[in-house]
Amino acid sequence: MLHFLHPSIRFSAASVHQIFRCIRENSAVSDLLLKSELLRFFYLLAASPELCTDRPAMPAAAENLRPVLAYIQEHFADPITIEELARLSHLSKSYFMSCFKQTFGLGAVEYLTQLRIKAACEALRSTTRSVSEIAYDNGFRNLSNFNRQFRNKVGCTPQMYRKEFQNP
Repeated sequence: MLHFLHPSIRFSAASVHQIFRCIRENSAVSDLLLKSELLRFFYLLAASPELCTDRPAMPAAAENLRPVLAYIQEHFADPITIEELARLSHLSKSYFMSCFKQTFGLGAVEYLTQLRIKAACEALRSTTRSVSEIAYDNGFRNLSNFNRQFRNKVGCTPQMYRKEFQNP
């Protein structure tokens, strides 16, 4: 019955059958086989781009984004521009924005905002510094923008968030 399927799907289906057989056996030896079969299955999926038709292939320029991610991690509290990130990646601004979104599923500005909000959440939970200090320390130069972005991402105001974590 499997001989009608695409070769990649046939191998993947056989791998899935083996995985379930190992799960049913539930022994030390089958656990080892299960681990190796899972690795084989993931390899087959990764090596078969035709199986993942809804996701575009990663652009070749994605490797150029590594220094950008490192830079954002290290400097997220500083003012960062798309032009600066594009220069770091050695790509044009428009191609950088396209590659970043295609590779990570969100734009560079949105990624940066999420990183800043995450750091602000940590500071709200672990310090008593004012909300405006936390906003500024995490790259927001405008308190109302911080409050709006925070509410959009977290679902409540920074003050409500802090109150929730101080009085669980």
